[in-house]
Amino acid sequence: MENALTAVCSRWMGRLTHPLGAALLLLLVCFGLHRSALSGGWQFDDGANLLMAAKYAPWQYFFVPEVMLESTPAHITPWNVFFYEMGLPFFGLNPVGHYVHLLLVLWGGGVCHFLFAGRMAAQVLCPVWCGVVFSHAAGGGGGADADGGALRLRLVVYRVGVAGV
Repeated sequence: MENALTAVCSRWMGRLTHPLGAALLLLLVCFGLHRSALSGGWQFDDGANLLMAAKYAPWQYFFVPEVMLESTPAHITPWNVFFYEMGLPFFGLNPVGHYVHLLLVLWGGGVCHFLFAGRMAAQVLCPVWCGVVFSHAAGGGGGADADGGALRLRLVVYRVGVAGV
């Protein structure tokens, strides 16, 4: 029974950690958690962002600080206005289209984070962790034995972690 459960769990973990499986899962989670945004209509700050998108060109609110400070004096966030600028030709003043676009931007950020974090874990974090753990285990706290076996083991572990060989 335990072997069958282990096989099923490992099969599902393989599917969920595959980039396509993770992207689909993140898409379901994103729209599942934020689906109420699609029925909310325009919110309190959408009018100001739409006005900025209609009034100024993207280069102005990205590179002229006075223009961006006109919209948000507390912080400079040109990307908010830019997303409205991108959506206006496609969705007009339909809030559902804008919010679908923003949810897709949120989902794309999650997918990029998943891919980047997986790459970082494989190339940086795993070798460092393996080097720390196995250097202490092999050398009794980081020291080397008389024939340098602990040093060789540390180098092999590091090479396996970095190069995957």
